[in-house]
Amino acid sequence: MSKKAKIGIAVVLVVVVAALLVVLFTDVLGPEETTEPENDVIEEEPMDEVEPDDPDGLDEVDFSAHLRVEGINENIFGGEVTVPADEAFALEVLTSTLDEEGIEYETEDFEGSPMLTSVDGEDEGTFGETDGWLFMVNNEMAPVGAGEYLVEENDELVFFYGDFPPATLIPEVETDPSVVEAGEDFTVTVTSTYMDFATEEMVTEEIEGATVVFEGEEYTTDENGKAEINAVDTAGTYELEVRKDRDDNYPVIVRTGDTIQIDIR
Repeated sequence: MSKKAKIGIAVVLVVVVAALLVVLFTDVLGPEETTEPENDVIEEEPMDEVEPDDPDGLDEVDFSAHLRVEGINENIFGGEVTVPADEAFALEVLTSTLDEEGIEYETEDFEGSPMLTSVDGEDEGTFGETDGWLFMVNNEMAPVGAGEYLVEENDELVFFYGDFPPATLIPEVETDPSVVEAGEDFTVTVTSTYMDFATEEMVTEEIEGATVVFEGEEYTTDENGKAEINAVDTAGTYELEVRKDRDDNYPVIVRTGDTIQIDIR
């Protein structure tokens, strides 16, 4: 064998041995491991949803109003009443109150709406065809019937026996001076403003002959609707009542009851 051939064989053997060593070390060490980055995101558990007590966001609660029932000759009921949130029609407030007080009443259906026809034995039409039980709120005739009027907090509800103005007048009471000082006499003026349907104009009438009750004393208004009231010496809040009743018929004006208060300083 020539020298070149021997060298060639030696080179081949070296290459083969090197290749075998690479394969051997690869099997021993194993494939290179790769490390995946850890995910540090923490999943939060969903919070429990809290349902509101009222899904519409409107809490229905009871509230107060003032109710008076003025009959032919006297007051039948007067006082603060609690109005349930789900029973806020004026006629319902009245009938539930009369039930609690043991006062008899009657209602009738009129064109699909209930109408009050009698309280404590005082029936509509006692003196004619048009007199009967009427309803006003906050010293004005109500824009709808009592069975359709939704009562609001602190409303002044008055059911009274009479007729529409001017047969029965709704009084408006003013004092002069407007701010009364202790030890000072003052004047009470009683008027009423209403629509005259004959002329289609608003009319203001000065009510003569009305009785004004203040601190146990009675005064009578003159032809200008005025009454001079004696002074009181002590500052405070006082009640004043106005009425004009008739012995043989329903009242000329709606009684004011205990709703008029005068601050004397």
